[in-house]
Amino acid sequence: MNTETVLSLLALLLLFPFFTYVFIIVPLQFLFSFGYRHYYHPPSKGDVAFLKENVPYFNQLDHKLKKRFIRRVYVFARGRRFISKSSLIQIDRSQKLLISAAIAQLTFGLKVLSLPRFRTIEIHPKFYHFNATGKKQTDHLLTKASAIHLSWEDFLKGDRTDSEGVNLGLQELTLALSMENKIKNGAYGFLKFDHLMKWRIQADVEMKAMKHGHADFFPEYAATNQEKFFAVAVEYFFDKPREFSTARPLLYASMKELLFQDPLIPEWPILAT
Repeated sequence: MNTETVLSLLALLLLFPFFTYVFIIVPLQFLFSFGYRHYYHPPSKGDVAFLKENVPYFNQLDHKLKKRFIRRVYVFARGRRFISKSSLIQIDRSQKLLISAAIAQLTFGLKVLSLPRFRTIEIHPKFYHFNATGKKQTDHLLTKASAIHLSWEDFLKGDRTDSEGVNLGLQELTLALSMENKIKNGAYGFLKFDHLMKWRIQADVEMKAMKHGHADFFPEYAATNQEKFFAVAVEYFFDKPREFSTARPLLYASMKELLFQDPLIPEWPILAT
């Protein structure tokens, strides 16, 4: 190999990064930026004010995280059909924002932006009849139809009693999150396997204790099965983080790892991945 050839190769090696940047990276950045601006338009002042007033989780976030949270709300809302199952309910923007905000809260520490399987949200006034049983229910996940069914009264107010608080809306959306993680699509396996296994070990310990009469923190019905327990645990994780971390520190720690969040740090709950 002569000197001229060597110099030519060196020149190509030196120029390669430049050409890569100019002709590949810059165009891709431009396209991404265009698409990003087109899809994630700046939030309206009305939406921001509504979320601040009605979503405590959002209201406590750092300013930078508020922007990220709203983007997730918009991503979920735009990809869904919200259907009223009663003449008593008129679908409006507030309902779309509240439901989408609940999903954004659940997934805020995760890479998944949405739940692609569930494209339809059916909203019932208080309860509805599940055809297979005919029994009145306030929450149910109809996975075969790729739809999430919600009782709006319970989603909005929660079904509160003197002894326990039950956020059925959050529980229902958690069931959808759990189902989405198992479905082989673009969002498959977003809950890390090793973290999920750690959580299941802690969950099994708690459920076995509950079935032997030691239900001194979670309600008894949480031990029905692991999916239901996950839904209730997530609810307590967000609604009662301090009590949860004190009463069940190992289970709380496994929840943090699984969801990459710590609600005890409300201004910046997202954990490093």
